Amino acid sequence: MKAKTVPGRPSASAFTLIELLVVVAVIGLLIGILLPALGQARKAAQRVGGASIQRQLYIGMATHASTNNSEIPGKNTTSRALTAERIADGLNQSDLPLTEWDWITPSIDDLPESWAERAFHIKNEFADPAMAETTTPEMVYGSPGYVEDLRALVAKNGGMPAPSYQMPAVWQVLVDRDVEHFGIRQFPRRIDRIAGASRKVAIADGTPHKACLPEEVGDVSIDLTVRTSPSIPLNNGFIQLPPVHVESEAYSPDSPFVHRMSYRHPGQTMNAMFWDGHSAQLTVTESLDPALWYPRGTEYLGGARPEVSDLYDIQPGDFLN
Repeated sequence: MKAKTVPGRPSASAFTLIELLVVVAVIGLLIGILLPALGQARKAAQRVGGASIQRQLYIGMATHASTNNSEIPGKNTTSRALTAERIADGLNQSDLPLTEWDWITPSIDDLPESWAERAFHIKNEFADPAMAETTTPEMVYGSPGYVEDLRALVAKNGGMPAPSYQMPAVWQVLVDRDVEHFGIRQFPRRIDRIAGASRKVAIADGTPHKACLPEEVGDVSIDLTVRTSPSIPLNNGFIQLPPVHVESEAYSPDSPFVHRMSYRHPGQTMNAMFWDGHSAQLTVTESLDPALWYPRGTEYLGGARPEVSDLYDIQPGDFLN
């Protein structure tokens, strides 16, 4: 006997098990195709976002320089009068840079007055979107009387992004010629007098690998605060020895974390902003070109990573362009 069909109502039909499995398989296939593409698009967007932040910082530096005799902010200007005596005389801590090598503070307007809040603001608001590493309270190092408030703020917020951007240390500190490394040519620390500015890196992606991996690299800290000692930390939260230097904490090939922390964009690349205001992406090999990181006329004295000589045919006694 045939089932009765109600007039005016379409006959009901259900998916068979095979049809349902086919639909599920198609959905799974589409997800498998789309997810990698979405992941790549996300990484590309992070790279663009990171380059945009570098540009903001560069514009801030250039603006600062325009009203300060074209001087590169940082060691050159912000700490010129920063001495133990001046601090003892009661200089308000809101007037202090974060470190003697802090080039970011003078490059940004409308920062919080509190030193701790300013430090936290800089690391959060100017973090690379691709920066996934976190600094804990225990890793924040600095002068007593300054660092405690920052540690409390980091603890309250469940951490703080690790440093995202570094300036090559040479633009802040000249290395002694007696050091087994590059003989740095004396030059005016002014943006308008940097020879070959289109070939000289001003800001680059970089994170000291000791800044955020205590369980993997041992006793670590990151210096974010004011120092009045004569010591010169060439690797910290603001400046970094370049990739060609064997003692660089951000780019050392001996660190298994360097690619995820410094060369953190697709294809193991870094964003770099040059002193003429243009940006580029550098591969690991491209970043080993010494001419990108040192002033024109610098004499190579030896001591760089061994592969530098083979890649760029540079020998002791050669001068960089």
